[in-house]
Amino acid sequence: MRDELSPLNRLRDKLEQDPGLVKAIENYFATEGRDEMGELNEVRQELDAVKNTLIVEKELATVAKWVRDNDLPMFDEDELLAHAAENAS
Repeated sequence: MRDELSPLNRLRDKLEQDPGLVKAIENYFATEGRDEMGELNEVRQELDAVKNTLIVEKELATVAKWVRDNDLPMFDEDELLAHAAENAS
């Protein structure tokens, strides 16, 4: 059995020689595998996406109101967004 564990013991010895790696492993187990900064960045990205969606929805509502106020034919939102994305600078 000791021979079977020999590769794992060598790996443990090598890992223990790198203090940064040891700290990363300890942090991983201390946080049960959760990466708080990674989770925080993910939440920030989701929040940015929601803000961008709200901005686009508000702009579309503003354009739709302007179109109605000026008795112009209504536009297709998907076509307008595709045109805007293609012509964004």
